[in-house]
Amino acid sequence: MYNMITASVPKFLTVIQEDSEVQVAIATLDIINEMLGKIGHPITQCTGMPEKILTTVRDVLQQKVKTTRTAGMQLHLEHT
Repeated sequence: MYNMITASVPKFLTVIQEDSEVQVAIATLDIINEMLGKIGHPITQCTGMPEKILTTVRDVLQQKVKTTRTAGMQLHLEHT
């Protein structure tokens, strides 16, 4: 199981960070969430894995906030 986790989770995290489709990132986050729900302890025991997952989620959320702010500013400028 360790080999499966260390091979698949980093690939999932790369997809989340690099894919331009929001739906792909959401679906991949759902997969990681399911894995954590079903087999959580082995994933959290892999060296550096919890930090990598948290960093990726944080980066995605920060990018979303940044995108939302930028869109809101553009909308505000268009109406002024």
